[in-house]
Amino acid sequence: MRLSHSMFVLATLCAVAPLSCKESPKAAPNPAASVPVVADHATAPAASVARVAAAVIEGKVAETIDVNNYTYLSVETATGKVWAAVPKAQVAAGSQVAVENAMKMSNFHSPTLNRTFEEIFFGTLRGAPAALVIATAAGSASAPPPIPTDVAVHKATGPNAFTVAEVITQSEKLNGKSVTIQAVVVKVNTGILDRNWVHVRDGSGSEADKTNDILLTTTETPKVGDVVIAKGRVATNKDFGSGYSYQVMIEEASFSPAPATARKK
Repeated sequence: MRLSHSMFVLATLCAVAPLSCKESPKAAPNPAASVPVVADHATAPAASVARVAAAVIEGKVAETIDVNNYTYLSVETATGKVWAAVPKAQVAAGSQVAVENAMKMSNFHSPTLNRTFEEIFFGTLRGAPAALVIATAAGSASAPPPIPTDVAVHKATGPNAFTVAEVITQSEKLNGKSVTIQAVVVKVNTGILDRNWVHVRDGSGSEADKTNDILLTTTETPKVGDVVIAKGRVATNKDFGSGYSYQVMIEEASFSPAPATARKK
């Protein structure tokens, strides 16, 4: 099984923009589910993954290592020194930290560091909402672009064409089938579970009943604000553990530019 980028990023997808995600923070993880974990494009055999309940790692930082958008921390806890990984942050050696929603992975190999961690915990740094703000090397921060408000576009054409609301409300019937949506990209999270996570809206549906926004996973990287024709396969009841699940999403999506006439006047 190929694993990359962290559970904590997946959790922040819901925490920052729930949209089509159902949050149940107190729910116990499903031991039978696949285990999404963070990595810097690393791989590990499925047998090396140990699924444990979310924990909190607290203690003094002995060492830090930055890679890509993440920071590895060697933390001296009350029971000994452990390694943890969080979204990239400015953390000084000697400081006290708490890594929340920590998930353990055994025999984790990082190609970037050329190092195997016998045991490491992936989570979020308390007080640092990394999905909202990620520190840069210069110590500044950048926020994601705001969600576009002009998302009224015409429905795609063709036999598999649907609106966002239609895919959501007809998800059980469409489960496993290919669909085409013409919509506006409103949110993009990259490099999670070896793919990118894209939210789109087309002006259909309602925010009140969560039928106005749908999540697509893809290897492509559309930009927020792009008007696109998206094609992919509908999947229902996807559970990523720790209480985070999607009732409906579109997987293996591909994107192409929508025609200039796509937007409604």
